[in-house]
Amino acid sequence: MTVTAEKIHCVAPYDVVRKMRASVCVLGPLLGRCKEASVALPGGCVIGDRPIDLHLKGFEALGSAVRVEGGDIKVFAPKLRAAQIDMKGNTVRPCSVQTM
Repeated sequence: MTVTAEKIHCVAPYDVVRKMRASVCVLGPLLGRCKEASVALPGGCVIGDRPIDLHLKGFEALGSAVRVEGGDIKVFAPKLRAAQIDMKGNTVRPCSVQTM
C-alpha cells in the first residue's frame, strides 16, 4: 500500500468534524503543512465543555494569526517560529497539538 498526501485541503468543515470533540487536533498538522487551516469548532462531549483557549494561545505564540469566525477556527502562519509556551495547569492535548 502506498499513501500519498499530495493534495491536502486546509479546511476541515463542520460536516467532517461535527462529532469530534477534539477537532482542534487537526489544526497543528494542517497549519504545519499548508501554512493555514480552517476547522469547525469542536462538537459536543458527554463530559461537558472543553476550553480551547490554550490551543489558540499556543498557536499565537508560535507566530500564527488566530481568528474565530462563524463557528470556525482560522489560523494563518506563513512562517512558524519556535516559542516557549507556558501551559497553565495540567494539560495534555494542547501540548500535543502544538508539537504537531
